[in-house]
Amino acid sequence: GHLATALGEIRALQAREQARAGSPEGASSST
Repeated sequence: GHLATALGEIRALQAREQARAGSPEGASSST
């Protein structure tokens, strides 16, 4: 329903912010 869509958008936004900040999940693990 709407919740799934909202969550999807939020997750996409968070992923975008992380990529923009230059702090990808992989980098954290690598360090």
